[in-house]
Amino acid sequence: MAELSDFGKLEHKYADLIDFAIIYVEEAHPLDGWKFKDNQYAIYQHGSLQDRIEAASILAEQVPNIPVYTDLMDNHVNRAFGAMPERLFILLDNKVVYAGGMGPFFYNLDDVKTWLDNFAAIQG
Repeated sequence: MAELSDFGKLEHKYADLIDFAIIYVEEAHPLDGWKFKDNQYAIYQHGSLQDRIEAASILAEQVPNIPVYTDLMDNHVNRAFGAMPERLFILLDNKVVYAGGMGPFFYNLDDVKTWLDNFAAIQG
């Protein structure tokens, strides 16, 4: 997630209001696929669920207060939510109430913050 530290700040601010979670899907920039010239982490395409869990654990170290879950190898969550490479959602009562644009270019943490501010005001 490109703005992981800012996401962590949102979690800190709204931790008493909502639960945050990250679902790690396919690796966006695997060493054996489309990658940046200087990938920060040496992660290959996941060949097994254990590979994906190990990669997700690297992410989890960066956000110790936010639970990190993994999509299964059938990529059901990724396909259902169009989450590759990253996307922000807010769910309330098992319904999607906010669906951000597809990252990294079309999601906006400020939009999420605005939604959370409005929700917090309603909650009193």
